[in-house]
Amino acid sequence: MPFQLAITGKQAHMQGSLTIDRRWFGVGQGQFAGTEAVAANVRIDIVINAQQ
Repeated sequence: MPFQLAITGKQAHMQGSLTIDRRWFGVGQGQFAGTEAVAANVRIDIVINAQQ
C-alpha cells in the first residue's frame, strides 16, 4: 500500500490508500458475485497516528 509518513518529534502520522477488486479475495458470493448490486472496486483508506 502506498503511504505517506510524517514524523515530528515524538509523533508520527501515516496515511495511505489503494483500490482493490473485492473479487480477488472471494468477497461477494451468490447474488452479490456480479457487479450490478455491489461494485467490484473497493477503496481502502488508512490513517494511523502514533506517539512515542
